[in-house]
Amino acid sequence: MILHSEALPTQWTHNIESGLSNTLGNETSIRQEFLGGDTLDEDHFEEVFEQLAQKPPSSPLAVVANGETAFAFARKFGEDLFPGVPVIFCSMDWPDPTVLNQCGPCTGVPLKQDIAANLELIFTLKPDTRLVVVISDDQRRTLRATTDSAMKPYMDRAQILFPGYEPGDNAGLSLAIMGDVLASVPEAGVVLFLGYTEDGQGNMVENQQIVSLIERRSVSPVFLITDTLLGSGAVGGVVVSGTAVGRKVADIILDIRSGQAVNEMLPEPVPTEVVLDGTALARFGMTAIPGACVVNAPEQAPDEQGLSASWIALAALAFLGCLLLAGRRYMK
Repeated sequence: MILHSEALPTQWTHNIESGLSNTLGNETSIRQEFLGGDTLDEDHFEEVFEQLAQKPPSSPLAVVANGETAFAFARKFGEDLFPGVPVIFCSMDWPDPTVLNQCGPCTGVPLKQDIAANLELIFTLKPDTRLVVVISDDQRRTLRATTDSAMKPYMDRAQILFPGYEPGDNAGLSLAIMGDVLASVPEAGVVLFLGYTEDGQGNMVENQQIVSLIERRSVSPVFLITDTLLGSGAVGGVVVSGTAVGRKVADIILDIRSGQAVNEMLPEPVPTEVVLDGTALARFGMTAIPGACVVNAPEQAPDEQGLSASWIALAALAFLGCLLLAGRRYMK
């Protein structure tokens, strides 16, 4: 059973479920419940509990708490909904040990998002960067603080900007403003995308809406910390894969099925990986660093295709000439 912190499916929740289901196979059924965001009040989650209590899960092998809200929900209502069932947290940082002990048999896959490594990658690929524009929603407050702190070594050469969350701006970041921001980043600027699944009014935003904005409006390199927007025209970055997180959670479930004690399993994060979009790199005149995984390689330029075709034709003619010459000598 997966408890999602979001109110509706997102690309990240899809990737988590995909990694789980592909690893566990068709013999394991997966039930998903979307609880809502962390902006909702206590009454909302009481209502969710009452709804689940009317249709309780039938002895799940494990409960996956996807995000901090889901993990808090599992700790508070777990003994009533699924007593004694192991809880596996993911999509969140390491919980405090005292908090971890509150959920009984519990382990997890901590989310390792390396902001400092992303900033290092930005200034390596684009040393002339003078502005880092950080895109996020209100749910990423902790990530924004982490980014602000990680930016300190570069403040002598570049500024950082949080559209929608600058001092005096309490409206948050809307999709319309995000589009304008993407279209107005200067040549010496880049965008660091922390995540955006909810607008300033609390409305869920679909992944495809963000993909469309980046495709249509971005004029500067867009760097990512997860793989959910790869293929949108973003450059990529030091990312964590939701599918890989799902696979890691599934491995824990398989260990539980084989009889291993949950409390003896140490929480281990999925490592980050440098994944870069080859076409986006070429668009902005950048070259991948050694060891990076490059996807979406640019198509061969027409001139290069024509040159290759010419060489192939010449080689074919030369080969044919050799055959004719050899035939004549044989006849003689």
